[in-house]
Amino acid sequence: MHRRNSSIKKISQNYSKQDVYKQAIELLKQKAVKRGALSDDFETEVLEDLQFNIVRGFYSAGKNIRVKDQVKPDLIVNSAGQDNHYSDPITSMNFSARGYADLTTLLKSDIAVVLEGGYSI
Repeated sequence: MHRRNSSIKKISQNYSKQDVYKQAIELLKQKAVKRGALSDDFETEVLEDLQFNIVRGFYSAGKNIRVKDQVKPDLIVNSAGQDNHYSDPITSMNFSARGYADLTTLLKSDIAVVLEGGYSI
């Protein structure tokens, strides 16, 4: 027997990607506040969005809009052990000093880097 999910509700045909953004961010904020965050103490950001048309036969039957968002981190702490450095004999991850710098740039946030030891140091 097929049961209909009671949390699914019908939405307007005019529901847009911007409407989905607003709803996703509001739900994320509610979840963050429920877990102890102050409501005005954080920013959110959309990481990814996808939109697909649903087709039945030769006709459009609706849209599937998916949005992935997150609380934007204020600070990222990178505990940079040297295990992934190219000189480490065990891990073979081949990171260089330039690789660590590029990783820091990719994170695009305020970042604290803590340099730790490794097996070859």
